[in-house]
Amino acid sequence: MNELLIKQNKGALKTLPVMFLLVFTFFTISSYLGSGFSAQTQAMLAFTIFFTVFALWFLHIHSKRQVLINKSTEQIEITEFSIFGTQKYKNYPLGNFSSIRSYITHGKGARNIVELVTSDGNRGLFLSSFLPCGGKNFWSLEIETENPEAALLASQVAAFLSIKNIGFIGHKFATNQVGIENNAKFISNMF
Repeated sequence: MNELLIKQNKGALKTLPVMFLLVFTFFTISSYLGSGFSAQTQAMLAFTIFFTVFALWFLHIHSKRQVLINKSTEQIEITEFSIFGTQKYKNYPLGNFSSIRSYITHGKGARNIVELVTSDGNRGLFLSSFLPCGGKNFWSLEIETENPEAALLASQVAAFLSIKNIGFIGHKFATNQVGIENNAKFISNMF
């Protein structure tokens, strides 16, 4: 077995369209109760439909992302899709990466990220994200823990590549990503 295919976990993405739908539905109903089916209510209904469709399209495009780790070519091949549905390919040599880790990002849209780490330890290559287990308690302390699927993916990749599995390192801000010139874009897409 010379190839390992990693598909994007869809569970971590489902909150985006639901959030858009709930927020815009609330404002549409509020507008309807306040002024009936006026021009303002119709505009809110149009925004609700537009943003919900956009969020569902974004979810569909992002869920198509695949990472293929190929030992025979010693490459990591990433297939992503643009917002218009065109495929984009990126390749990285396996020799650039020496370990794998898992962590949870900060914030309300926290994600359990699994990434390969470069040999110098400064950059990561995003493999997949999961919803963390647990949540915040009354005092807003972070009690989220690693998703078992994230731990399984990290151990599978570590065994497949014979690299060090750093494991779960807790909460941290998203790291600089390999191949992303504008890391602020990557970090903003995490929320």
